[in-house]
Amino acid sequence: DWLVHTHGIRNIKIMDEMFGLHEKRVAALCDAIAERQYDLNIWAYARVNTVTPSMLQKMKQAGIHWIAYGFESGSKRVIENVEKGYSIDAVKQVVRQTYDNGIHIGANYIFGLPEDDYASMNETLQLMLDINAEWANIYSAMAYPGSRLFETAIANNWSLPETWPR
Repeated sequence: DWLVHTHGIRNIKIMDEMFGLHEKRVAALCDAIAERQYDLNIWAYARVNTVTPSMLQKMKQAGIHWIAYGFESGSKRVIENVEKGYSIDAVKQVVRQTYDNGIHIGANYIFGLPEDDYASMNETLQLMLDINAEWANIYSAMAYPGSRLFETAIANNWSLPETWPR
């Protein structure tokens, strides 16, 4: 209320990368926003393996017109290796449901995951073309301290930035 009525805010980005994690929380927040009829343009994050058709409907009713997903890779082998908890078929289904609800997609991909090779990167490129998101972010895999990839890098004596603890 304060943002809308005091400052005339209409465009909001929800910075919580786990926004779409719990359907009950998303539904309650979206219902509260929709009841107030703010006419907002909201940008939020969701996960392929947690978003549902009813969640997408509530998000759209609240004014969420943009969802960013971490698709990571178009390769079944790469996705399974990083244990994302979803399949390429699930990605395609969620994309269809998102577009069917009139919501735009921002897509995030990662190249250089441990199982990535030329063929898997081409599968990712094909997924990018198939999804045809409004925008795509393409990242290089990074073995951040504390991650499983970091532990794999240490175990395999892979090169890491000098400033990261070993």
